[in-house]
Amino acid sequence: PIEKLANLLKDKYPNIKVNNLAISDKKGVEMFYERKISSQSSFSQNIDTPLKNIEAQYETNTETLKNYIINNKIAKIDFLKIDTEGHDFEALSSLEKFKDYVHINMIKIECLFKDPKFKNNSLFVKTLNYMNENDFEIIGIPNLKHIENEIFLADLYFKNKNL
Repeated sequence: PIEKLANLLKDKYPNIKVNNLAISDKKGVEMFYERKISSQSSFSQNIDTPLKNIEAQYETNTETLKNYIINNKIAKIDFLKIDTEGHDFEALSSLEKFKDYVHINMIKIECLFKDPKFKNNSLFVKTLNYMNENDFEIIGIPNLKHIENEIFLADLYFKNKNL
């Protein structure tokens, strides 16, 4: 939800619909932390990254993926990429039981393995279980990032089992 980036995209690609919004697990307002490197910006104030310099912080409106898909009458998504710097599972779970209202072929999500919000239940396992409940299977983990000889994060690729 960085307005200057959204405006830059609108100017560069006038025939493409650019949505300047933040996805979360609930519709509402959340504090957003804009970092010097914009791709590291997040809802998380304290993320474990060397690029954590916060340039600005402000409240931003949030929307769920389910509401966005239904409100925009989207029936099919070929490839859904979720990379929200520590808020990925919240964005994913905002789809709820998505197989009931939209057909998605593939989903790529960044998964933190050392997320303090999920101490007792690995976020990786939670993501696998959620995707399995929605008839998706994991087909690849191409990008593993390690810190101190432990997996820190990975990109997970899932395919609809009904393809």
